[in-house]
Amino acid sequence: HAELLEGVSEAEQRLSAPRLSSLLEVEAELTDRSAARMRAALAASSHALSKPSKPGASEAVPCPNCGSQVSAPRFAKHLQDCMLGRGRAASRAANQSLRDQAALS
Repeated sequence: HAELLEGVSEAEQRLSAPRLSSLLEVEAELTDRSAARMRAALAASSHALSKPSKPGASEAVPCPNCGSQVSAPRFAKHLQDCMLGRGRAASRAANQSLRDQAALS
């Protein structure tokens, strides 16, 4: 801080030294706080960038019809297919029925 006091008389330096020290302490504290906030922001942003999944994608919901665990974003589609009999088993049964009919013809 010597360059700040350049050209200032000794009497003025003695008077301003406590205030200057106080200002330097405040500056150091603010710098430390700013650095801590920056570290916290970087940690939060790196955590956010490492989680590419959709909100609710990890939540599994049990189907009230068949009891299988279905991810929340796919629940409506699963329930529609499950309740209306358009699931995998229904598709296989329909294909088998078509093959059976073709074999009879």
